[in-house]
Amino acid sequence: MLLALVLPLALVLPILAALPSLAAPGINSLPPFNAFFGGVFPSTTPGFSGLVGEAVSGNLGVGMLLTLTEGDGVLYAGSRDGRIIKIAPGSTSETGVAYLDISDRVWTGQDSGLLGVAFHPDFGVPLLPSRGYLYLYYVHEAGDGDRFIRLSRFEQPDGQ
Repeated sequence: MLLALVLPLALVLPILAALPSLAAPGINSLPPFNAFFGGVFPSTTPGFSGLVGEAVSGNLGVGMLLTLTEGDGVLYAGSRDGRIIKIAPGSTSETGVAYLDISDRVWTGQDSGLLGVAFHPDFGVPLLPSRGYLYLYYVHEAGDGDRFIRLSRFEQPDGQ
């Protein structure tokens, strides 16, 4: 009985392996280098001669991420400990304005803490139900000491 199963599999497997659509997933070969940079690797790193830096805020603590909302140019800076500040264009505040604080539920050991912030595409758009949604990705510490990664949706009134 076993031989009856093994023999057909031995004949079918090489045929299946030869079909490209059934090949193993992943990178099977590297693309040729000449497909990039016109075949010539740059001798130097591109410079930033046209860019000019301007300080928009300072004294932010341990910053982990920055994000903007569409249209209004407001900058949001998040720190590892779960605090998010809002920096409006033209703001004169050195530290921004406190926006959201979830530090009481964020675990900051090792490489943990607040890991990401995303605003709903409708954030700040009047009359839309999702105008105040923002999403935070962080390492949560439960009351019993357990830690796990959490994605939470928060809602700010009228996307303010």
